[in-house]
Amino acid sequence: MYAIHDPGEVQKAHVSANWAFLQECVWNYATLACELRYATLSTLLALGFFEKARDIQCPPSDDQIRTDHTQASIGCAIAAATVALASQYDKQLDLSPLERIASLAPVGSQPRFEASIELVVQCAKHTNDLLNARRWRINARKSLDEIRGERLNTFEMALLESRFYRSAAFVPFMEGDRDGVVREMELCEYHARLALGKTFDERILERENLVPMLQSRAKEARWLGDLALAKTRLQLAVNADPRDSIRWAELGEIELDTGNPEAAHSCYLIAATHSPPGSCLAWHMAGEAAYLCGDLELACAHYYEALKIDPMCTSAAQRLRQFAPKSPRTQSFLPLAQALEARQQQTSETD
Repeated sequence: MYAIHDPGEVQKAHVSANWAFLQECVWNYATLACELRYATLSTLLALGFFEKARDIQCPPSDDQIRTDHTQASIGCAIAAATVALASQYDKQLDLSPLERIASLAPVGSQPRFEASIELVVQCAKHTNDLLNARRWRINARKSLDEIRGERLNTFEMALLESRFYRSAAFVPFMEGDRDGVVREMELCEYHARLALGKTFDERILERENLVPMLQSRAKEARWLGDLALAKTRLQLAVNADPRDSIRWAELGEIELDTGNPEAAHSCYLIAATHSPPGSCLAWHMAGEAAYLCGDLELACAHYYEALKIDPMCTSAAQRLRQFAPKSPRTQSFLPLAQALEARQQQTSETD
């Protein structure tokens, strides 16, 4: 297990035919047609390669965004990557790249809609700006109604409606309106269930929309205090996509919160083996679950796996340092924990 920041970093032994095609698209990006450039950017975004998506080309000009739907889509992808990266570090998040797309993209175009719903989410998650969240929700609704006049089929419109309501639910959430959140999320699920894919590509899109909808509904249930319902929805999510490491980790968290450390341990192990993303955290939490199950040796082994992925994982090093001396079978981990803690301390002092 190792972290990568570029599709080209994957070791050759692990490269599938599809991954090799993505690598070729990235390496030859400048020669690609606009449609394939956008497809490449979308794939990089979906896989979490935000820095690569942001830097692979310069953003389109204002004129290109106004007059060309594909260029507007490319601009939207680059803007989304830029904001996603910034949201990890910047306290004062600059949303202007997305605002540019939402304002300039052609009327009735999906980039205008995509940028608007992303702005609602960012205003809720990162800037806590209720006024602008409301404004961009109105803009998103208007954009979606304008898209309805385009030649989209029932499946495509149901997907967009579902995505609209999933983002729109953030507004009543920020207002503390529980009934409003439930109402918006019920509409989100209603449209998601209508989006039944008939072709191979549509079935992929159906699943890609269904899983985050169930995740959002699980968060809604947790917010409302219904952990059993949250657990049920996350189980449906992992059933829909058994390789989704993030959803397995969230299910593990629910299992811990409901007093089931054995089940949580199983969930975190699955999350760790299907990651990245989140493999370090998943291994650490697997260690926490193993500790609650009374297995110190297994817990230390999991903390060690977390540190192999991220040697600067302070929490795992501290746990290893805490537990390693407690049993003859775990003392072999102690020198590693001490060395890592010393290294982390040196790095902290240098910074």
